[in-house]
Amino acid sequence: MNHDEAVGTGATERYLLHELPDSERDAFEEHYFACAVCANDLHAASALIESLPAYTEPAVIRHPAAWHSNVLAPYAIAASVIMALMLGWMYFGMVRPRQDELEAGRRPHLLTYVRLESNRGENPTLAESSSKPFGLQLPIPPDGSPMYTCHIIDSRRVTRYSLTVPASLTQDYVGIEVPAGALAPGHYTLRVDGKRPKIAEFKFIVNVP
Repeated sequence: MNHDEAVGTGATERYLLHELPDSERDAFEEHYFACAVCANDLHAASALIESLPAYTEPAVIRHPAAWHSNVLAPYAIAASVIMALMLGWMYFGMVRPRQDELEAGRRPHLLTYVRLESNRGENPTLAESSSKPFGLQLPIPPDGSPMYTCHIIDSRRVTRYSLTVPASLTQDYVGIEVPAGALAPGHYTLRVDGKRPKIAEFKFIVNVP
């Protein structure tokens, strides 16, 4: 069993609930000893379950108020079940996806760069969609400024992002990495300010996913 199979089959959850067949359980145990992500998931989920208070059947006390225990017991059981479901949903629906996202962000990946030239002619269209990270490469013409500011402006003339570039990095094309989802599909302008405003301007399009 590899990591993708473990995630796709919900092996961690099924392992804790004792729902795995013997062969699948053995394969998962062999996998999580070698997989730090699955081991962390298993330990975190186990700790979450162990932290839940164990339910003890209430003793029936024979006195006039004994009916309170019998009436409230089902509500106590329901509350414990609801709490367990909520904690499980928080972990598997929020914490674990974030862990997978961070793990994916630490892996090497290819990044498509689009070289921006002057705004003459047609606007360059990005090879990647807005759902994937991509890079922009652009030349910054020197004007004697020690620092340059790049502004990414959307079609409504709202500045979405600004970043500074030291003059020492402008000898060649400057690369700007745009994370996945940072820009919605649409038309954008990248404006460069130095000693003077708008010493360069480039237009590009972000594709629909």
